[in-house]
Amino acid sequence: MTEVLNGRDRKGNQDLGNKMVTDDHLMCRFQEGDESAFKRLLERYQDRIMNYVFRIVGDYDTAVDITQEAFIRVYMNAGRYLPGSRFAPWLYRIASNLAINEIRRRKRWRFFSFDEPINSDEKSMTFELPDESILSPEANIIQKEDVESVEQALEKIPVKYRTPLILREIEGYDYEEISKILNIPRGTVKSRLNRGRSLLKTALYRQDKSQQTAFSLKEE
Repeated sequence: MTEVLNGRDRKGNQDLGNKMVTDDHLMCRFQEGDESAFKRLLERYQDRIMNYVFRIVGDYDTAVDITQEAFIRVYMNAGRYLPGSRFAPWLYRIASNLAINEIRRRKRWRFFSFDEPINSDEKSMTFELPDESILSPEANIIQKEDVESVEQALEKIPVKYRTPLILREIEGYDYEEISKILNIPRGTVKSRLNRGRSLLKTALYRQDKSQQTAFSLKEE
């Protein structure tokens, strides 16, 4: 699965020569009965949605199923799409709801856990949230860490903090877009991102300490 699709920007527009084919244009064509337009949207977004959902649910097969279901819902509910709207946030909102519902379903059936979760109310290191919506590369802790370590740490974070963190730090959406995708106030987005970054730093610190302890035991 690839996260960055060559020739496409984050908003899903594709440059074909001198002509920019937007998501909105493709959706309008699909509403008029052009099945190939939907296929192009599928090709444009399937890898991105798959990666996004996988980081939320942490299971490949489940992520595949949710990604397929998300596109089925787009197909079946194309008539609800308003021409001139942003397609990507609409798609991400569908995928987010499906992924979050899956996490909630798991919790109803999970009676025992051998992993130590991060308590969302525990005192931990703080990560100051800047006023600007766009973070500098220096402030992006996900970019600074090993991808595998970050994905393991993300699994320890409650989904309500994990999801906006993925949308902001990995998918690149701003606060207003995340607010629309998750259907929560902009202020809630900012506070959850602040808390999510703090929890992620705590989880990464614990992982690092655990790895150091394991290494020292092997050396003895």
